[in-house]
Amino acid sequence: SINQALMESHNSHFIIEDFLEKEGMSSGTECFFVDGELKYNAFYDQWFDSKATNPYVPSAECWPTEKKDNILMEVRSQLQLIGNLLKFRTGIFNVEWRICKNGKVYLMEVSPRAGGNRLAEILNYATDVDIIEAEVCKAVNDQYGVIHEPIFKGLYVIWVLHSKKKGVFKSIEISSEIRKYILEEEIRVKAGDMIEDFNGANNAIGTLFLCFDTQKNMKRFFAHQNKWININLE
Repeated sequence: SINQALMESHNSHFIIEDFLEKEGMSSGTECFFVDGELKYNAFYDQWFDSKATNPYVPSAECWPTEKKDNILMEVRSQLQLIGNLLKFRTGIFNVEWRICKNGKVYLMEVSPRAGGNRLAEILNYATDVDIIEAEVCKAVNDQYGVIHEPIFKGLYVIWVLHSKKKGVFKSIEISSEIRKYILEEEIRVKAGDMIEDFNGANNAIGTLFLCFDTQKNMKRFFAHQNKWININLE
């Protein structure tokens, strides 16, 4: 792990962190501050592929979260406190957090950027607020619309396409059972490309944006994902 961290490091430094044992699913939010005030939180839950090379890399994100309102209020409170202390002004922040076995909420990461896996992009499908447009307008000192807590239009999922082993990419098979839920399909590799096993987010081979009509159908997708999505290697 240290060797891998050093390979990705820009300054030959690495960090060893405590492991905080979670209760339930890990979570996160794409949030937006306006003049130092937390205005927008698109809370999501994370799924992990236990059979992947690295089972701690998120393989999917789901909106909206199933976490209870009192937990979300605590996350908002902690984020606003951090924003006050660090004098946040206006812009997108990506946050990862979890509830631990002691019942407390822990912020794992707060980054002044949109999240990986195209998190901010799917929110243009899922909610009534365009935080990408707001971020761009802020950057060029232009006006943007009202930022408020998002209203979700359904149940949305980003599925990170990945392989459990290294090899030469051939094709992806997606079952018709799941195609009816796909909003957008992004494949970053082509036939003949060498791909890596899913050891980090940089080894993703693409993403699927999905929208489900019921929680039952969404959870059915996760329960049968290996049957419905197949990565073929040569």
